[in-house]
Amino acid sequence: MKTWLLTGNEKLELREVPVPSPGADQVLVKVKAASICNRTDLVAFLYNENPVEFFGYKLPSPDDFGYEWVVRSPLYLDHFGHEITGIVEKVGKDVKRISVNDRVFLRSPIRSTTYSGFSEYVLAWEYATAQLPANLTFEEGVLGELLPIAIGAARHIKTGDYVGILGQGPGGLMITQVARIQGAAKIIVADKYEKRLKLAKELGADCTVNVTKENIEEKVKDLIGAKDLEGDGLDVVIDAVGTPDVLRECVRLVRKGGTVSIFGTHHLEPVIIDLVKWEEKVITVTMSNEASKEEIEERLEKARSLLAAGVIKTKPFITHVLKLAELPQAFILLKDSPGEVVKIVLTP
Repeated sequence: MKTWLLTGNEKLELREVPVPSPGADQVLVKVKAASICNRTDLVAFLYNENPVEFFGYKLPSPDDFGYEWVVRSPLYLDHFGHEITGIVEKVGKDVKRISVNDRVFLRSPIRSTTYSGFSEYVLAWEYATAQLPANLTFEEGVLGELLPIAIGAARHIKTGDYVGILGQGPGGLMITQVARIQGAAKIIVADKYEKRLKLAKELGADCTVNVTKENIEEKVKDLIGAKDLEGDGLDVVIDAVGTPDVLRECVRLVRKGGTVSIFGTHHLEPVIIDLVKWEEKVITVTMSNEASKEEIEERLEKARSLLAAGVIKTKPFITHVLKLAELPQAFILLKDSPGEVVKIVLTP
């Protein structure tokens, strides 16, 4: 089979490798669609051992922290290519829920040093595999990978809450929809790109903020009718970007006793935080990802149900469809035109 491997900064190589065989509790999936993660995959593509700058954010040196920190490099393949749908070709002897010829979407495939998720075939653990609802195409279903994490990001939202979601890439847009299902009274979202903000409004956001033109703190004060954000603020604020400045903004926007949920992955370096501010506001900080195999399987089933019911939309995310052979061009497109790209889907 053919697989794309990273060989350095902005360097991809298409290789021919053997089709892997599933273990006892694994399945072999023939890939029908894959998409590029706008965060993890792009970071892997752009930066290797010596990153300098990420989207205008100057990266610190290890000396700034007084200890060693590790940047996940392109050669660290545990996440490269993880948004996938396909058809099951083989199953291991202990697999019970999944059958040959099932249409599936994955929470994550199994990667190795010899093949990535951008391949003709992938392996997956049974617990990280779910049946793709019949009402979705393979291209539409590939966004299902984000939904379990979006469910995790929004799990503390209660009926009537005022919610902020910073970042309206594919992950943020998915969270916006889940927040509405959770019963949020008002949803305010922020991003740099008008295309994404327009889509967020169509998918359930009440108020949008273009952070290149508007002050989000002033917008939040207007929304909740407060003079300051020292005690007042939003009930739940979600970081759907993954940069230090965004996380610190989440803390400023949340009310006293509120919750900050981290969805955006902070790949590049440790984040300096103001624990005194956290203490003053008595905030709860949570992560969005799952803590166990059982939780992955449970959230995948919730995601499947939501997708099957049609209450979560994925088709509007897809701005570009390219062939898997065009993966290098797809990465350059995402790198050079982030304002025009919401999600790139690749087909065989």
